[in-house]
Amino acid sequence: KLRNADTTTVLTRLLPSATLENRLKEEEERTQQLRSWTNKLTEKIEHIQKQMATDKKEYEEKMDDMRKGKRIQCKAFTCELVYILLELRDSRNECDAIEKRLETAHDEQQKSLSEFKEKEEALEMEIYKLKTELDSSQVTNISLKETIALKENDIRLLHGRIVNHEAKMINLEKDYFDMKERYARQKKDHNLPIR
Repeated sequence: KLRNADTTTVLTRLLPSATLENRLKEEEERTQQLRSWTNKLTEKIEHIQKQMATDKKEYEEKMDDMRKGKRIQCKAFTCELVYILLELRDSRNECDAIEKRLETAHDEQQKSLSEFKEKEEALEMEIYKLKTELDSSQVTNISLKETIALKENDIRLLHGRIVNHEAKMINLEKDYFDMKERYARQKKDHNLPIR
């Protein structure tokens, strides 16, 4: 800490209490905004997973209906149907792979959120300590400025990690919906019922 620095360092001015308190309040507000943003992102991920589960159920029901349907007399048509089903299965497998990637990304997101909350709590504790030191006039103007700058940088780094996770989730969502459209086109091209 600067209070234990070289005695040749001359620190003569204290930052006004009102200015420091305003800065600390701003940091607390930004922390609250980050928490709200991460909660919304978590809700969005859960919504996507529910939609994927619904799509998977509909696909399985469609396959069951096809297995229980009428017998096909034409051998050529049977071969074509098998080929179509294999294509659909491959598409479904790709969808499942993307779904697993989404689940993995969600797990990583939850881990990052946990780490963020831990660091957030640590930052809040340090901010509280700064307030206490400010009230007791034990910290110099320069010391507080440097400490607050470090905390601001920590919060910026955390925000950057959240933004990176959001970009990753957007790419995975795009892959999933592209596969979903491809699957629908394959069913339409082969005159299969589409729900």
